[in-house]
Amino acid sequence: MKLRHWLTVVAGGLCAAVVIAGADEFTDFRIPDNTSRLWNVSASALARGSSVNFDVRESKLNSSNADLLTALTWITDSDPLRRTVGIGGSVGVDRDQRRDAYSSDDLRADRNSRMVDESWSASIDETRYPWSVPIGAEWQLSGSGRYQQSWEKTASEDLTPGMSGSSLESEEFWFYTTSARVRVVVGVGRVRNATGVQEARVIERRLRNSGVLSRSLSPVAREKLARLMYTRDDLNFVADRPAGYLWSAVAAILEEDGALGEQARDPGAWSHAFDRYVGPAFYERDLVPRPTMVRNTGFFVGPYFSGDYFDELHRDDFVVDQSSTVDTVSTSNSTSISRHGESRTSATTGGLRAEWHRPLGLSWQADASADYLFPLKHADQFVLQSLGQLSYLAADRWSGSVTVAYGQSHYWETHDWGFGVGESFIFYMEDHLALTVSASHSQDHFLSAYHRENSVRIGLTYRLAGSFAAPGLLTPALGRGGPLQ
Repeated sequence: MKLRHWLTVVAGGLCAAVVIAGADEFTDFRIPDNTSRLWNVSASALARGSSVNFDVRESKLNSSNADLLTALTWITDSDPLRRTVGIGGSVGVDRDQRRDAYSSDDLRADRNSRMVDESWSASIDETRYPWSVPIGAEWQLSGSGRYQQSWEKTASEDLTPGMSGSSLESEEFWFYTTSARVRVVVGVGRVRNATGVQEARVIERRLRNSGVLSRSLSPVAREKLARLMYTRDDLNFVADRPAGYLWSAVAAILEEDGALGEQARDPGAWSHAFDRYVGPAFYERDLVPRPTMVRNTGFFVGPYFSGDYFDELHRDDFVVDQSSTVDTVSTSNSTSISRHGESRTSATTGGLRAEWHRPLGLSWQADASADYLFPLKHADQFVLQSLGQLSYLAADRWSGSVTVAYGQSHYWETHDWGFGVGESFIFYMEDHLALTVSASHSQDHFLSAYHRENSVRIGLTYRLAGSFAAPGLLTPALGRGGPLQ
């Protein structure tokens, strides 16, 4: 069966699987309207001086640099449209002065250099679903440039009696690069990030167990909480201290629902909601734990196109003037070298993209994707990449996944392929035991070589003893079984 026929069968099977599958709170999730705007400006300056003394050499170095950066980002997000616009620029100036003196040889060398580094970038990325039917498009247009200019002069002098000489070297270097990219994907289906549903349900369960909630949340409050969790990444991007804003909104949703219990005024009863899903807690800017797997839902199948353009221009001018005197005879010479170059490249790529994601309840997640890409100028070349993954998560205790990947490529006269399967497993019991087990198997064929690899990794951490007490302040019961002795 030809490859394009195989891809058609796979895409059809994915679509059928989504149609047959029933709706749940993940597939019913809709992205809330939210907008983020941020304009940052930063400036910095640095001055530094150093000296090094050896037996025969003394070196002194003075350097300074100044940088100015600015970036503007605007994100508009909703269920039918997500648009990200970014504009940035920077200017940097560096100066160096260095003097080397060699006492044994009466040599002196002074080097002065400066460099100006300028850059800019601009991009717009948009995903749009204009109709109620799941037909949408994603496109991206981006460009960037970097322009460097540097000037360097080195003056050296030989004061040896009877044989003196001097040299002056100067170099001017320019390096300019400009790039642009356009990417378009149009197809059938819709993939949403519904991780907020998982986060909301875990927060609800933890607060219910600790007594902050007197009952389960209503469906309306649960949906609001999930939609709030979805917006956390954009809030983290804009706010310096997002935790206060986010948890004030969480408390407002719970209070509006009337589900707050007797422990709602106890800060300690809220603390368990901040714990990481699996393993010890770690820092989050908004204090909301992140699950070990992303809960995407939906499918997408469609053609893919990308075009890239790259332009590079460089110029290097180098001049050396030398003079020397031996007794009463003087000589001098001059050398000049100039190099210029420019290169322009472009590439256009087409293909087919298919992906499928399905949350199987609060603990299981299934994901699959396939990309078939080929350069439009060389129809006999292609790259196929496919990935399937099944993950399991029981918050606060278990996490595991199985991943299967296959890829192949054909370029000119070579045909390469690779296959791999990996499993990982994490078991965690608070303050006592952490067990990590992973295994993988891979095979690949590249050029004329065949490679196969198997690996197994086991890690175990057990806290044998531990205690903590602050008399009059805090004496916690560590672990699930009480204080460790």
